[in-house]
Amino acid sequence: MPLATLILVSVWGLWYTGGGATGISVMDALAATDVSIALTWGAFAMTLIGIILALIQGMGMKLCEETLLGGIRTMLPALVIIVLAWSIGTVTSVLGTAEFVVAATESWMSAALLPFLVFVIGMFISFATGTSWGTMSILTPIAIPLAYTFGGVDLVPIVIGAVFAGAIFGDHVSPISDTTVMASIFAESDHIAHVNTQIPYALVPAGIAGVLYLSYSLIGSSIVLLVLGIVAQFFLLRLLGNRHEKKYMDTKQKIG
Repeated sequence: MPLATLILVSVWGLWYTGGGATGISVMDALAATDVSIALTWGAFAMTLIGIILALIQGMGMKLCEETLLGGIRTMLPALVIIVLAWSIGTVTSVLGTAEFVVAATESWMSAALLPFLVFVIGMFISFATGTSWGTMSILTPIAIPLAYTFGGVDLVPIVIGAVFAGAIFGDHVSPISDTTVMASIFAESDHIAHVNTQIPYALVPAGIAGVLYLSYSLIGSSIVLLVLGIVAQFFLLRLLGNRHEKKYMDTKQKIG
């Protein structure tokens, strides 16, 4: 129920802050919306519903307050990193970093190489910072002008996808990522062991994605590349899974 409240109130807030109540179309309202206010309303409503449900189930107000403050303390480092990353993104835009990078790389950069480089750089940044949102805010103002300069409008969505993919990869495997930390805590497992078990599952699709980004200039169809990626991932995971199962069975027989 709290999550449903978050979604419903946030969507309503997007419509309302964009002027939807004045009779304009939904698309026009969404184009003029204030996302920060809408999400604040949604988060506040979700918190209020969560507290009400906790009180109904017998949790005292004091414990509700402690739980709420504990959640805020847990998310504070991640929020600080995101704010700092947004600051870096703003600074790079003001300084004209994108224009500088375009001028510095136009002698050797090509449309065929750009998506792969953006993908790899995004992987390293998100792994080092532990945040996918921060990585997106840093890379997007630089990557999109580069894509438009070297490949035109057609290359822009490919490079945006490379930014998202690289950012999500690093966030998934980084030991300082909030999602990784919370997953190991809730699973009650050793944190580093959890990180080590995630890496192989992330490296397989990341490797396939890297090859496909390099192949985009040759194939030129995102749909074909997507199908090839799904097929390659299916067979590669089956192959690795069979090898692991055989190794496990051999070890089990030796022990037995």
